[in-house]
Amino acid sequence: MDPFSTIGLILLVVIFFAQVIETSIGFGATVIALSIGAQFVPLGELVVVLVLNALVQSTWLAVRGRHVIEWRIIFTRLLPGVVVGFPLGILGGIYWDESILKMFLGGLVIFVALKELSRSFLNSDPGIRSKWVNGAFLAGGGFFHGLFATAGPMVVLYASRRLPKKGQFRATLAVLWLMLNFVMLGSFLVQGRVESSSVLQASVFLPALAGGILLGEFLHARTPEKVFRTVVHVLLLVIGVLLFV
Repeated sequence: MDPFSTIGLILLVVIFFAQVIETSIGFGATVIALSIGAQFVPLGELVVVLVLNALVQSTWLAVRGRHVIEWRIIFTRLLPGVVVGFPLGILGGIYWDESILKMFLGGLVIFVALKELSRSFLNSDPGIRSKWVNGAFLAGGGFFHGLFATAGPMVVLYASRRLPKKGQFRATLAVLWLMLNFVMLGSFLVQGRVESSSVLQASVFLPALAGGILLGEFLHARTPEKVFRTVVHVLLLVIGVLLFV
């Protein structure tokens, strides 16, 4: 892909803003870049490039936030739930109709994001989700990460209640994304989907990645906690719409 072509420049801009969002909030880059970028580049090719870039960004965020990572939540809550659905998602990417599953995920995320936003504006008690509901959210997140490399929406819906501090939220999710994307990369290698051209294209996007990280860090440091929670759910709503349409 020529980075100076019209499509190359569009993808550079898309990836820059996607990385700004992920660095400032802690999720969203892959699903946003996929939703927009897939209009110009084949989905299978784009997923590989975005996973390679995501490994770089997640490593940065995990190292930056290493002192506030909630390891107990990762290994006792997030990872056990996510691994239930993850292998099914990898298989689903090979055999199932992705368009229908994307619409299902989008509809679910829209519904829950609207519910969480209404609760925030009404200052109502969030209540306690049952273990079964939480488990379903995490297993669903694992499934969709295996399918699209985007566990974000469903895992974030769970993590937004378990991790109240923005630094904890971002760093803990970065570690989870890093673990899952290493497995995704291994799956791509086994399937023969990682080629020298994929690595070259990922390296072409590194300036956009670096710029997005710098601006995202600036915004993250200056976002009040209460505003941060609202932005998380607004972004989930936007992602749900992107997935649904």
